[in-house]
Amino acid sequence: MRQADFDSIHNLVPGKHYYQFYKAAEDYFKIMLPFFFTGLQKGESCLWLVSEKMGVPKARLQAQAFIPDYLSYIASGQFRILSAENWYLTEGVFEEEKALKNAAAFMTNSQSQGYITIRGAGDAGVIPRTSWQQFKNYERK
Repeated sequence: MRQADFDSIHNLVPGKHYYQFYKAAEDYFKIMLPFFFTGLQKGESCLWLVSEKMGVPKARLQAQAFIPDYLSYIASGQFRILSAENWYLTEGVFEEEKALKNAAAFMTNSQSQGYITIRGAGDAGVIPRTSWQQFKNYERK
Protein backbone atom coordinates (compact mmCIF):
# COMPACT_ATOMS: atom_id res chain seq x y z
CA MET A 1 0.00 0.00 0.00
CA ARG A 2 2.96 2.40 0.44
CA GLN A 3 3.12 4.95 -2.33
CA ALA A 4 6.07 7.10 -1.35
CA ASP A 5 6.08 9.50 -4.29
CA PHE A 6 2.39 9.34 -5.19
CA ASP A 7 -0.07 11.86 -3.87
CA SER A 8 -3.37 10.01 -3.62
CA ILE A 9 -5.38 13.12 -4.38
CA HIS A 10 -4.36 14.38 -7.81
CA ASN A 11 -4.57 18.03 -8.82
CA LEU A 12 -5.28 19.25 -5.31
CA VAL A 13 -3.61 22.61 -4.85
CA PRO A 14 -3.13 24.67 -1.68
CA GLY A 15 -6.25 26.49 -0.61
CA LYS A 16 -8.67 23.98 -2.14
CA HIS A 17 -11.00 21.54 -0.43
CA TYR A 18 -11.65 17.95 -1.35
CA TYR A 19 -14.39 15.71 -0.03
CA GLN A 20 -13.80 11.98 0.18
CA PHE A 21 -16.47 9.41 0.92
CA TYR A 22 -15.65 5.92 2.07
CA LYS A 23 -17.52 2.80 3.14
CA ALA A 24 -15.03 0.96 5.33
CA ALA A 25 -12.13 1.90 7.58
CA GLU A 26 -9.66 0.24 5.23
CA ASP A 27 -10.87 2.50 2.38
CA TYR A 28 -10.41 5.53 4.62
CA PHE A 29 -6.88 4.57 5.59
CA LYS A 30 -5.97 3.62 2.02
CA ILE A 31 -6.77 7.17 0.97
CA MET A 32 -5.57 9.17 3.95
CA LEU A 33 -2.24 7.54 4.74
CA PRO A 34 -0.61 8.19 1.34
CA PHE A 35 -2.11 11.70 1.39
CA PHE A 36 -0.37 12.52 4.67
CA PHE A 37 2.81 10.61 3.89
CA THR A 38 3.25 12.67 0.73
CA GLY A 39 2.71 15.89 2.69
CA LEU A 40 5.26 14.89 5.31
CA GLN A 41 7.78 14.07 2.59
CA LYS A 42 7.16 17.50 1.05
CA GLY A 43 7.91 19.16 4.40
CA GLU A 44 4.34 20.21 5.08
CA SER A 45 2.74 20.52 8.49
CA CYS A 46 -0.01 17.88 8.65
CA LEU A 47 -3.18 17.76 10.73
CA TRP A 48 -5.56 14.80 10.71
CA LEU A 49 -8.85 15.17 12.57
CA VAL A 50 -10.24 11.67 13.03
CA SER A 51 -13.70 10.83 14.33
CA GLU A 52 -13.90 8.98 17.60
CA LYS A 53 -16.03 6.39 15.80
CA MET A 54 -13.11 5.67 13.45
CA GLY A 55 -10.76 5.84 16.40
CA VAL A 56 -7.86 8.21 16.96
CA PRO A 57 -5.75 5.41 18.50
CA LYS A 58 -6.45 3.20 15.47
CA ALA A 59 -5.48 6.02 13.09
CA ARG A 60 -2.24 6.53 15.01
CA LEU A 61 -1.43 2.81 14.82
CA GLN A 62 -2.21 2.70 11.11
CA ALA A 63 -0.06 5.78 10.50
CA GLN A 64 2.81 4.34 12.49
CA ALA A 65 2.69 1.13 10.45
CA PHE A 66 2.51 2.99 7.13
CA ILE A 67 4.75 6.04 7.56
CA PRO A 68 8.49 5.52 8.02
CA ASP A 69 9.85 7.71 10.85
CA TYR A 70 6.28 8.33 12.05
CA LEU A 71 7.42 8.92 15.64
CA SER A 72 9.88 11.62 14.57
CA TYR A 73 7.09 13.44 12.68
CA ILE A 74 4.91 13.27 15.79
CA ALA A 75 7.72 14.33 18.14
CA SER A 76 8.63 17.32 15.97
CA GLY A 77 5.00 18.44 15.75
CA GLN A 78 4.99 18.15 11.96
CA PHE A 79 2.16 15.58 12.13
CA ARG A 80 -0.76 15.70 14.54
CA ILE A 81 -3.65 13.26 14.76
CA LEU A 82 -6.48 14.59 16.91
CA SER A 83 -10.13 14.00 17.69
CA ALA A 84 -12.49 15.68 15.21
CA GLU A 85 -15.13 15.87 17.93
CA ASN A 86 -12.79 17.75 20.29
CA TRP A 87 -11.76 20.10 17.49
CA TYR A 88 -15.24 20.96 16.17
CA LEU A 89 -17.79 20.25 18.90
CA THR A 90 -18.74 21.17 22.44
CA GLU A 91 -21.23 18.78 24.02
CA GLY A 92 -22.15 17.48 20.55
CA VAL A 93 -22.81 20.94 19.08
CA PHE A 94 -20.66 22.44 16.31
CA GLU A 95 -18.89 25.59 17.50
CA GLU A 96 -17.61 27.64 14.59
CA GLU A 97 -15.65 30.04 16.79
CA LYS A 98 -13.91 27.17 18.62
CA ALA A 99 -13.02 25.47 15.33
CA LEU A 100 -11.70 28.74 13.87
CA LYS A 101 -9.57 29.37 16.97
CA ASN A 102 -8.19 25.83 16.77
CA ALA A 103 -7.35 26.30 13.09
CA ALA A 104 -5.71 29.68 13.69
CA ALA A 105 -3.63 28.29 16.55
CA PHE A 106 -2.52 25.32 14.44
CA MET A 107 -1.56 27.59 11.53
CA THR A 108 0.34 30.00 13.81
CA ASN A 109 2.19 27.13 15.46
CA SER A 110 3.04 25.56 12.10
CA GLN A 111 4.33 28.86 10.73
CA SER A 112 6.43 29.46 13.85
CA GLN A 113 8.06 26.07 13.25
CA GLY A 114 8.92 27.11 9.70
CA TYR A 115 6.25 25.23 7.75
CA ILE A 116 4.99 27.10 4.72
CA THR A 117 2.23 24.69 3.70
CA ILE A 118 -0.37 22.94 5.84
CA ARG A 119 -2.04 19.72 4.75
CA GLY A 120 -5.13 18.79 6.70
CA ALA A 121 -8.13 16.53 6.76
CA GLY A 122 -11.08 16.58 9.10
CA ASP A 123 -13.89 14.07 9.42
CA ALA A 124 -16.92 16.25 8.80
CA GLY A 125 -19.17 13.28 9.56
CA VAL A 126 -19.06 14.33 13.22
CA ILE A 127 -20.90 17.58 12.41
CA PRO A 128 -24.63 17.35 13.23
CA ARG A 129 -26.92 17.87 10.21
CA THR A 130 -28.43 20.90 11.88
CA SER A 131 -25.01 22.59 11.69
CA TRP A 132 -24.08 21.83 8.07
CA GLN A 133 -24.69 25.37 6.81
CA GLN A 134 -22.65 26.78 9.67
CA PHE A 135 -19.91 24.24 8.89
CA LYS A 136 -19.91 25.31 5.21
CA ASN A 137 -19.36 28.89 6.37
CA TYR A 138 -16.49 27.72 8.59
CA GLU A 139 -14.90 25.85 5.68
CA ARG A 140 -15.05 28.97 3.50
CA LYS A 141 -13.25 30.98 6.18
